[in-house]
Amino acid sequence: MPQGGINPVRIILDTMLRTPVGAKVITDQEAETWIIVGENVNEQKKQIFSSKPYVKVIQLQQEQINIDDVLRILGSKGVMSLWVEGGAK
Repeated sequence: MPQGGINPVRIILDTMLRTPVGAKVITDQEAETWIIVGENVNEQKKQIFSSKPYVKVIQLQQEQINIDDVLRILGSKGVMSLWVEGGAK
């Protein structure tokens, strides 16, 4: 970021929480990371991720991730702009 700004919150959309727990985005602690998941995620797996510093799991009330719902949640948490990157399948 110009002039040494803080790192933005990283937001991962991962319906079934398939992100590896050892992935750099989870372990590097360079920025807060929010993982948005669907309702059918294993509770134990969710707790493993939530126990990591800087990681927050946000579970939706439906099986699939709906972008409109995600944008409403992010807006309610003060996120007003996004930078979108593609990831693995």
